[in-house]
Amino acid sequence: NYTTMKIQLKHITLSSLSVLITCVGYGQTNVPFISTDYQAEYIVNKGRLSGAYSSKYSNGNSKATGQLINGFKYGEWKLYDSTGTLVLHRLYNAPFQFRQIFPEQAEAEPAYNLQYNDAGYIPYFEFEQKNIKWSKRVWRNIEETDNEELFKKDRLFKLFCDLADKNSIQLYSAQNDEFTDELEYKQEKFKSISPIRYQIKEDVFFDTDRMEMETRIIGICPVAAINGKDQELFWVYLSDIREHLAKHDIKSDFWERIKTFDDLFFFRDFASSIYKESNHNGKPIEAYKQSDEIALEAERIEMAIINKEIDLLLSLAR
Repeated sequence: NYTTMKIQLKHITLSSLSVLITCVGYGQTNVPFISTDYQAEYIVNKGRLSGAYSSKYSNGNSKATGQLINGFKYGEWKLYDSTGTLVLHRLYNAPFQFRQIFPEQAEAEPAYNLQYNDAGYIPYFEFEQKNIKWSKRVWRNIEETDNEELFKKDRLFKLFCDLADKNSIQLYSAQNDEFTDELEYKQEKFKSISPIRYQIKEDVFFDTDRMEMETRIIGICPVAAINGKDQELFWVYLSDIREHLAKHDIKSDFWERIKTFDDLFFFRDFASSIYKESNHNGKPIEAYKQSDEIALEAERIEMAIINKEIDLLLSLAR
């Protein structure tokens, strides 16, 4: 029964959380967030959503409790309805891999086995569009702060340029982010440039087949300061370069899983902030918010995505 299973799995919970404990420490900040229909508290560690997460309904009852590493659910997660009744209890031992404790469910093979292919990266899970219950497109800025591996000696930017120079990858014009206009690489144009940040375009979606939310990066765009103005240089389509990213080793003090550039992006081991979301006006946050409101709006979108997954899980788990 539920009580027996909870006792049997206690050691697994502690093992999972031991990984988390090593990740949370220096640079940790507890952050409260209040919305109209829920409130949450989460931890930011070196710019990453890593640590305890909890949310409550407007009536004060607990809605969700769990742990995050780089935004991925980890360890024990419990979701409740507005009356305080437990609706869902899962134990995550890795991103996308969990054992469902309540409602009791026959153990199944995880959708992601997190196994590397011959090219050295973890292939994406193939999903069917009919199973996508909800989706949102998001754009993020990745600054140099707390992202040493992405900016150290311009390794990532130089890798893009080197691959483009050898015609190993295709660059796309920064005039738009639709990957429709191919850009011819010219070494003299980029050889003396250092990026000040990267922009990424990504899709967030909830898959009812796996009962999980997932975020996949679509593309990466380096941005440089040229003649006193920030200039987007080009876009790279991530799926086209994963095998190249997987060949370049990096070090991560944050999570032992991160060993290559591809690992870094797959496991989302980077600090970032949202600057745009798919909405009716298609404008970046700075176009409709000012000053301190920009960061607050970015936080609202970030928390709304987590809360949306919780709402979907609560509705579908009944």
